[in-house]
Amino acid sequence: LAQADDILLFSTTPEGLQMKLRELELWASRNFLLINQVKTKVMIFGTAPSPAPEFTIGNRVLEISKNEKYVGISFTTEARANTFRDHYSAKERAAWWSGHNIWSVEDKTGRLPPKELRQLYMARVDCHLTYGCDVSPDYQKSHAGKLLDVQKAFLRRMLRVGSRSIVSVLYTETGVMPLLTRRYLLCVRYLAYLLSLPQSHLARRALNAMMVLDAGNHRSWIKELREAGANLGFVIPVLDVLNASEQSVEDHCSAVVTAMETDLQQSTDSTDKLYLIQGRKEPPRARQDLRSLHYLRVDIAPHRDALTRILLSEHLLAVERLRWSDHAFPSLPRHQRLCRLCRLDVETPEHALLTCCATRELVDVRNQFLSKLYGEAPHLLADAYRLTQPGFLQSIIYDKSTVSLTAKFAYDVLEIFYATPLDRSRP
Repeated sequence: LAQADDILLFSTTPEGLQMKLRELELWASRNFLLINQVKTKVMIFGTAPSPAPEFTIGNRVLEISKNEKYVGISFTTEARANTFRDHYSAKERAAWWSGHNIWSVEDKTGRLPPKELRQLYMARVDCHLTYGCDVSPDYQKSHAGKLLDVQKAFLRRMLRVGSRSIVSVLYTETGVMPLLTRRYLLCVRYLAYLLSLPQSHLARRALNAMMVLDAGNHRSWIKELREAGANLGFVIPVLDVLNASEQSVEDHCSAVVTAMETDLQQSTDSTDKLYLIQGRKEPPRARQDLRSLHYLRVDIAPHRDALTRILLSEHLLAVERLRWSDHAFPSLPRHQRLCRLCRLDVETPEHALLTCCATRELVDVRNQFLSKLYGEAPHLLADAYRLTQPGFLQSIIYDKSTVSLTAKFAYDVLEIFYATPLDRSRP
């Protein structure tokens, strides 16, 4: 292989590699080129012969190295189960560094909206998280685990939710594809590129050789690609690489995206914590595009954060806060997580925003909000009588014309409740 002036030689025997080194030396001398003997290294994958062979260029014995980089991808011979171990670690560090640089921008500009943060993520972080994934399928879940941690941490900070937030909402609410799925699809689309090459192309010949290995049940890139698909966490159609065509690969990618979206929706629908985004009233989204939702486009950041935390159950109202165990205080059953102000009902978002009348300040804030809401969106008045409290709360949140008004109301109400500490010692 040759990438500009970076040349890579392969051989399955020491004698074969030494012969190729001599041929390279002769070719360089005939073309008036010099080989950098200091930078020329040898790597031995698998069981090294004993005693270790010597490889020379000219009169210099080449160093046998355990860790090297070629065209930006790091290799190691120290971890037999994962040749790309150092590559994963290097890309994790680069992704963290890029992510921190993005957040440092906020020191000068103030809070960035989720839409812009998503664009910066795709431009500056995603490139590190996916670099080289086409040649290194994630055939073991642990391989890309640290890269996945970077993605989840960035998306959680984008949404301003906690480190224990439900994972599926990180993707359904931001439009970012889960990392393992994205890496797998890029790898599969690289397969489509290889299939499009003429049979005389070296990369196509390499694919044909891997097909022969796979047909003989030997380890190969194709087998690792198949194992990476099995590690996605949801069932996908089997990709028959030996009989694949460009069209069948594209059909497979579409099926994977559909299975991913179904899995994300099932994860959202299966928990009672996300009842406010289940069966949401927004128009159906295009299958190929998990778009950022309108409530994330509220201009005032604290208001947007308050509404997001209510929808994703990341608020500090009793229904969630008393779900946790805290030192000497165990988790309480739902019916005992009473409102800190009125002690008459479970302290849920709909109770706090719509029904609690414990303080005059809270009632005044609610009345002012409802007056403005019905003035701007009269059709919501009928929903107030027709729907349940959670249903009506969904209705006012997902009305795009009044979402900024609702977000400010949510912020004001949460501030009133948070001003009174939650007493876990009271039954």
